[in-house]
Amino acid sequence: MGIVHKLLVLLAALLAASSVHAARTAPLVNYEDVLVASGNGKALTTEQVRKAVIAGASRGHWTASERPGNTVRLTYSRGGHSAVVDVAYSAKSYSIRYADSTNLNYSQEAGKAVIHPNYNKWINSLRQAIDIALRSA
Repeated sequence: MGIVHKLLVLLAALLAASSVHAARTAPLVNYEDVLVASGNGKALTTEQVRKAVIAGASRGHWTASERPGNTVRLTYSRGGHSAVVDVAYSAKSYSIRYADSTNLNYSQEAGKAVIHPNYNKWINSLRQAIDIALRSA
């Protein structure tokens, strides 16, 4: 096998591996300034929103730890994969932002963050669980 042929085989293998990795990533989603809505239409306090964030997280099997400045850090683990997000909140809104992950293919591609599509499913479910807890507050 000639050197050119070996290089072509290596290049083909690298391209195949790259496309497999790309197929297992999606643009990373953060939720910014999601409006707080109570079930009865009344305004909630910052403390009620904090409790709803923790209750929604607990419902979805996320582990919560308090952070300074109206922020809760949430961690979700499944198998050898984990996601860590920070939820910043006020009486009016909350934001879910990526903080860290393990084995979820996080990277920056062309200036955009990408991650395994399951991450986006997990935080969408988290957002829905928080919204349900807010309506119950």
